[in-house]
Amino acid sequence: ERCGGERRSSHLCSSRAWPAEREATGVLASPHPRLGAANKILVPYCTSDAHMGDAAAFGLEFRGAAVVRAVLHDLVTTRGLGPGARLLFGGVSAGARGAMVHLDYVRGMLPLPREARRRVEVRGLIDSAMWLDDPPLRPWASTRKSFFGLANATANVASFANVTHLGEECAEEHADELWRCLFGAYRLLSVRTPYLAVGSQFDTYQLDNDFGGCGHWGCRPSGPEEEAFAWRFADETAALARSLAVGERYVYSSRCHRHA
Repeated sequence: ERCGGERRSSHLCSSRAWPAEREATGVLASPHPRLGAANKILVPYCTSDAHMGDAAAFGLEFRGAAVVRAVLHDLVTTRGLGPGARLLFGGVSAGARGAMVHLDYVRGMLPLPREARRRVEVRGLIDSAMWLDDPPLRPWASTRKSFFGLANATANVASFANVTHLGEECAEEHADELWRCLFGAYRLLSVRTPYLAVGSQFDTYQLDNDFGGCGHWGCRPSGPEEEAFAWRFADETAALARSLAVGERYVYSSRCHRHA
């Protein structure tokens, strides 16, 4: 649906309009010695499936998982990734949800002998994937009547995108609702690979959807009803963050209005 009409050629649905080069920012441009000397790979988003799917639907291709496999294959076969390497696999927003889904499978996707794979250290960086399974305060305006919450949207994606990296533990626990294994509030609890999760307690992407549209990157509550909802949302996010911070799972969650 997002890729229909003129959206079909947008940057979320095609790489045709990508520039030959782009300037790196954030962690990719960090001058810190350990990061500055590292090999860094940016995988822009063009598959509209949070990098999870491997299917054709609605006359479109949703091949995010195939892109991830191709990138990891290239890192090994042409870039020298091998035993002894440290691989930080992560993403932001939609990329974070893809990283969450694939993280426990990354080592297995490397085209290396089993023993060599075991000697690649994998860690995760998951920025803004702590989605809550709460009904929205109000549906979107008439332009998006089909949207009834992030859980519903995730279930719809799960129905057609052929996501196979569901996590054994998560798939067993949620056998009747496998879409939950694509959803942060459920899947992050069962990811075994050590990771750092980052998430704002007033996540503006989620509030934007919950309020029916108030600004993707800068949503602020308007009025007592939205303020009360936002504070409950923040408290639930903080509780989720505390539940995740166990063992080698680390969480940074601020009380900021932001996303990624």
